[in-house]
Amino acid sequence: MSTDQVSPRIRLVEPIGANQKVEQLEQRVAHLESQIGSLLSQLRILTLDYEAAKLSGHAKEWHFDVIEPNFYFNNVFPPELMPNGKSRRWVDQTARIRHAVCLPRHEAHTFTIDIVGFAQNSYSNALHLRIDGKDIKWTSVEGLAFTAVIPPLDNAFKVDFEVYIDPSVLLPDQSVSFSFRKISITRGAPKSRV
Repeated sequence: MSTDQVSPRIRLVEPIGANQKVEQLEQRVAHLESQIGSLLSQLRILTLDYEAAKLSGHAKEWHFDVIEPNFYFNNVFPPELMPNGKSRRWVDQTARIRHAVCLPRHEAHTFTIDIVGFAQNSYSNALHLRIDGKDIKWTSVEGLAFTAVIPPLDNAFKVDFEVYIDPSVLLPDQSVSFSFRKISITRGAPKSRV
């Protein structure tokens, strides 16, 4: 039977069948997206559970070196090996990194970020730290190591930090803002760097 001899009824069935397949695929995609969202939520809970487990094991410090897998920041680039053999990660144009760390807050902690460079030299004077939603002043800047004291907070077990560049100084059309090598939150007052 040639295509000219196919009844109009049969021709209508083919597009309807294709439409049904597309609808089925869309339903499957929606279901998979829902499952992915659920898995991401579970991963966040597991991450917090892991942090809490570290806390119950008397964790008193937190460190992130850019060569480690990044489970913390969604707006940083993969590690980049520099000619001096050290690594860095660039932060994207949002010019901010944020994370919450489970640590006992009954005593002061020292926050240090080792910056490698800025997309613009002027950005170095506009780098800020926010702890638990409040701006904290840098207590020292040695080279590109920015250090601040996180004040104690009774009955608290989390440090919510954000390092950011003042948005008013950011230039448009830049894909990166600053790069860093490591971040440390350690117990007690700042120690002198060797």
